[in-house]
Amino acid sequence: MKYNLSIGVKKMTVIERAIESAKNRKYKLEEDLSYDISDKHRKKAEGQKEVMQVTIDALEKQIPKKPNLDQKDGNGNVVERCPNCLSFGILDYCMRCGQAIDWSEEDV
Repeated sequence: MKYNLSIGVKKMTVIERAIESAKNRKYKLEEDLSYDISDKHRKKAEGQKEVMQVTIDALEKQIPKKPNLDQKDGNGNVVERCPNCLSFGILDYCMRCGQAIDWSEEDV
């Protein structure tokens, strides 16, 4: 996330805005499900809520995260693992779950 320090306002990326929008839509669907609605509308809302969760999960994986470096192999070398699913052998994206990996040296 980037911040505009001069005015203290967070600048959101397109992906972050899309995640926020999907979360808002999911919240609205959850709210709708709390009302007495027909079975047809309930099933439709539940299906849309599930789609929103899949959307959120997929978009969140597009935001790069630092690899997990807390494990060593038998030779004492650091083993790089996906921060999401903890699988080994990651590149720019995890081959198992699709999580984007941030290999930059800077701490944010």
